[in-house]
Amino acid sequence: MPTPVPEGVTASFANVVQGGTTANFHMDEGLAVMTYQPADSNNPGTATLYTSAGVSVTSCTEPGYADFAVPVGGGSYYFVTTEAANLIAGTMPSNRDRW
Repeated sequence: MPTPVPEGVTASFANVVQGGTTANFHMDEGLAVMTYQPADSNNPGTATLYTSAGVSVTSCTEPGYADFAVPVGGGSYYFVTTEAANLIAGTMPSNRDRW
């Protein structure tokens, strides 16, 4: 079963190719969630969230979620995946605290 994306403001990327890098996207400040749906759950690889400066923020090595904090003022990010992904998303859930 695919991992559902939390409700809220989302930057999502579907059908990301093996070794793919997504476009940059902006997230407002607060606590956010990364969602990872690899194309092959038996060989998920790694999906990593980076700041626009190339600093690793968090990673997923299996289908699911990873929390991350977006600093005051917001930030720009992108994803890199080692294997194909059905979906990678960064979401600022509507039921989470903001700074």
